[in-house]
Amino acid sequence: MPKRRKKIKPELKSALVFEAGNKCANPGCPNWRTHFHHIKHWSVYQTDDEKDMIAVCPSCHDAIHHDRIRISDETLYEWKKSHAPAAPRVAHVFVEPRRAGARLLTGTFAIETHNPGATVFELSNHNMLQFHTSNRDTMLVSSTVIDLTGREVLSVENNYVRSHEDPDVVFDYVAGHVRITAPATGRFIPYPVLAEVRNKEPGYAADGRVVILDLSVVAPGVVRVCGVWAADDGTGVVIMHERMTLAVPGKIIHLVANDFTLIWMGPINKAMFKPLVARLSN
Repeated sequence: MPKRRKKIKPELKSALVFEAGNKCANPGCPNWRTHFHHIKHWSVYQTDDEKDMIAVCPSCHDAIHHDRIRISDETLYEWKKSHAPAAPRVAHVFVEPRRAGARLLTGTFAIETHNPGATVFELSNHNMLQFHTSNRDTMLVSSTVIDLTGREVLSVENNYVRSHEDPDVVFDYVAGHVRITAPATGRFIPYPVLAEVRNKEPGYAADGRVVILDLSVVAPGVVRVCGVWAADDGTGVVIMHERMTLAVPGKIIHLVANDFTLIWMGPINKAMFKPLVARLSN
């Protein structure tokens, strides 16, 4: 009589995911959701032995069993050895092409460009938001976020998001959506800006945390971005679904333009909102 299969123990699952670097063990796969594959088949050996098990995503697990390009047991054992525990928090946000042209949603309006890309704003050389288009139909977002101590919190390069190890920063990811949050403190957002945003949106950061970056694919070629960018000179940008807020010391403007599309005709190395920020400063 066949032995009844027991559930894999939670501590074993955690150990396998940790070993794989908190993602699929396939070094060429960015997926985070994992299955647990028995390299030595359970139906034969009927044992859950950590050294003969591996954490792989559902797609790779299916490929191991059924794909025409065979993933050998030797390859799986190499994958088990190739990852250092606690890999950096990295995710790739895939954006399906859009024939009508790529667009970036910022607050209540969309940004398009007939050029290869656009710089939405640039608070400093290391604190900005921009996007490129590939073949005019694929959106590639790039950004960096610097906290008010001058430390880089995260970077985005052509849809690859990397969050630096930081106990205050929480990194969440599912396919097509990455969300990074941090405490609503003066390290990440100037208190006058926080107060002004809450004046317009009382529920903002109600849980004591601000969204540092939220990058989500809402349709082919269409990406929505929210987040907080702030500089030590008092300038800052806060993007929510409801509005974009631009701030300089003593002055703040909220941009709301429902169902409005801004088509940028300027060069990619000129920030779109720089003239508006300069006007606020005067």
